[in-house]
Amino acid sequence: MKTAVFIYGLTGLCLSQSVAAALAPHELFASKFPDANDLGNINSLFDDSRWLADDVKKYFGIEANELLQVPEQEAGRFFANMDPQKFQQFRPTDIEPYLPRGWKLGDNWALQVPANTQLGFQLKKPLQPYPGLKLPSLFDLNSHFGLGGLGDSDSPLSKFNQILGNMGIGQQFRFEQNERGIVRLKGTVGGDFAFMPDSENSKQLDNADPQAQEGIRQHPKTGRYSLITADRKAFPMIPAPKDPLLLKAAFAHHNSLQDDLAHPDSLDDALAHIGTINIGDNGMVSIDNLPPFTDEERPKHRRPLSFMFDAIVHKLPADAELKPGLHKIKADLLPQLQAKLDDVFVCVYEDNTLQRLHPTVAKPDDFIQKALEIDGILAIDFRDDGRFRVEVSPAFGIGAAINVRLGHRIKRRLVANDEDITPRFGDDNGSTAFVYRLDDLEITQPLVIEIPESD
Repeated sequence: MKTAVFIYGLTGLCLSQSVAAALAPHELFASKFPDANDLGNINSLFDDSRWLADDVKKYFGIEANELLQVPEQEAGRFFANMDPQKFQQFRPTDIEPYLPRGWKLGDNWALQVPANTQLGFQLKKPLQPYPGLKLPSLFDLNSHFGLGGLGDSDSPLSKFNQILGNMGIGQQFRFEQNERGIVRLKGTVGGDFAFMPDSENSKQLDNADPQAQEGIRQHPKTGRYSLITADRKAFPMIPAPKDPLLLKAAFAHHNSLQDDLAHPDSLDDALAHIGTINIGDNGMVSIDNLPPFTDEERPKHRRPLSFMFDAIVHKLPADAELKPGLHKIKADLLPQLQAKLDDVFVCVYEDNTLQRLHPTVAKPDDFIQKALEIDGILAIDFRDDGRFRVEVSPAFGIGAAINVRLGHRIKRRLVANDEDITPRFGDDNGSTAFVYRLDDLEITQPLVIEIPESD
């Protein structure tokens, strides 16, 4: 029972009906490694002393110097997206010398790699372009960690469901993935969660690592959940909108935010001109209106917003009287959110479900870098709920860690291309704010410091 409650408390989307086509090597290089012919950038990932350049061309369909250019963190993704027709006519023992040091080929071209190697899989490709919606390239979890996306019989998605079965709740919950790459953990009698694979941090774990046992782990500082498969592969999962198309449709509907949120103009006005919704690799959802305003009008009308989504997908209560769209509401209107704040943001979808949104800063790396310059701040982690967990010196006298939440009432100022805007902490009507540049705007965003640390 405790296990089922634990899963139900996770904070994941529909089983794919088709596997995305593999990227051709030259397509991957064209987009990721434009300087692939520059031999001065060759790394030491490969033992090229054993190579014959003609064999590289024969096995992989690319030049030897291009293969040498593959960065370590991209190697898994590169080999997983090779064209199987290029190598399947050969023997694995022929090709193994051309893999990175320590890599081997198992059954059906499965890749066997050293501990801490970043994993790579074939990528989901949207079935069609969606105007005004930018999606990250996400792992196809129905493919395999192997040459050309081949490998053993069980895909990562199958192994995720095996984890649930081994925990005794395989009949109550199931993982699925839709064609846009979103992963859903759905319960047969309740419970619905939406995630996206963390492609940058999926890794092969060390067999000796006590955390490498099959199961579900939660990071104690960021709150991120990871699925650990039986073959010691770790797949961190980022909370995400349950369906990007429903998200886009929701934002095109009614939006009830009309208070000083959009000071000095209402957010309704900004959202009426939404140009792009961008879902980043880190799960951040950025909304930006790009209307054909003049330079004088842009500061007034353009208002970029950034959110992290809560993974839990709730059913909209019949008496809630919320239309599809983005809303700021009193937390007691939806007690199932279990929010500790007075006001919360929710996205209501056309199918009468909703997710909570957490306002955050558009550039978390800039925030972390600047905050670490402050004496007494020891470490900072960006949490999945959009807050920053800040470890502080005992000299502060406020405990070992605090949470910093970014406020939603931003101010913006149009800046020239050559104007230097250095990220900094400043004053905003007596409160501390973070000031940074976002394209052609200077953003001033207030901070809310939570002491002691709370959830």
